[in-house]
Amino acid sequence: MITASRDDAVLPAFAKRMGENVKHLTLREVPTSHWALWEGAGGVNRIIEEWIEKVVFGEEKSLGVPEGYTGSKL
Repeated sequence: MITASRDDAVLPAFAKRMGENVKHLTLREVPTSHWALWEGAGGVNRIIEEWIEKVVFGEEKSLGVPEGYTGSKL
């Protein structure tokens, strides 16, 4: 799950409790508004690339949730 820290439509805080229901959740946040793929394509691509390398083709089940994640703005 990639959230956008300045998204006023889908607030990052909505993802705060996802780990309670999604086993092996990977959660990351990019410093963009709702249009993360246009505003922060490089950051989004790096997150996806890391996930593919370590989870899809690697040995990890998840990259986890950043410690202290609150879904607040960066």
